[in-house]
Amino acid sequence: MIGKIFTLRLLSCIIIVVTVFYYNQMMELSNALDEANQRIETASARQTESGRLQKDVSNAASSLVHGIYVDGRYEGTAEGYGGAVTVEVIVTNGCISGIEVLSSENEDAAYYNMALDVLDRIIDSQGVDVDVVSGATYTSNGIINGAKDALSKAMGE
Repeated sequence: MIGKIFTLRLLSCIIIVVTVFYYNQMMELSNALDEANQRIETASARQTESGRLQKDVSNAASSLVHGIYVDGRYEGTAEGYGGAVTVEVIVTNGCISGIEVLSSENEDAAYYNMALDVLDRIIDSQGVDVDVVSGATYTSNGIINGAKDALSKAMGE
């Protein structure tokens, strides 16, 4: 009987020790998880602040450019991969508000579709000093130089 009581108490002590050990492990994991979440929140806040800063810089740059161009719709033409590329640039409140390719009949469709990325780049940068699309260099240059031709008219040159 004394052996059974001793065994039960020993088993109870072992269960208590294992439970306390498990509890401590869970608390350490919980603390580590809390620290990781806090680091993620801090990094996210920094990234959000960085994004706001980039928008502020972009808005400041846009306000510096504001007024350079005369409002209206302007066409420009330049040589692309397959021949002439004609674009229309729309200027509103002195800024480039839109750009569209009016004709590019002889351009290869695959290169042309890749090169269309420069349209957004021109609007975002408010000018034609943008990088060409790799793999569609000639078509990109046709669009960029067509926009340059149109914008020279928008500046009264």
